[in-house]
Amino acid sequence: ASPSASLDYQGIHPYFRSLASHNSPLVKYLPLDGSAQVLYYRRDVLGARRLPVPRTWGELLHVAAALNDSDWNGDGQRDWGICIEPDTDCGYSNVLGAILAPMTQHTGTAQGALLSPVDLNPFWSSEAGAEALAMFA
Repeated sequence: ASPSASLDYQGIHPYFRSLASHNSPLVKYLPLDGSAQVLYYRRDVLGARRLPVPRTWGELLHVAAALNDSDWNGDGQRDWGICIEPDTDCGYSNVLGAILAPMTQHTGTAQGALLSPVDLNPFWSSEAGAEALAMFA
């Protein structure tokens, strides 16, 4: 279908529009919602402790452990090294999937993220799945 004049289709983020149309002029479906995972960090906090900006999940865990239970903001209270909010609908599944995906998709999305594209078996029982679950725990 062509976008309706009453729908502000251009008000939908371009990435989600491209998913809904598969880069064609016709709309296949209307995106209900969309989200992106973002990691914010405090350069001043990392710099004061000579910690690197994490680039891998392993590095993130190291930095979080170094900051956890310390008073890194100087308010007299012990602080967490990382805070991950649960998804509004599914607990922490997006975070767990984000940990697993780079381990299973290291050459691109055709490799699958949660399921093997060859036999649709879940990656959770693989070495990558075990490592992702261990990091998440």
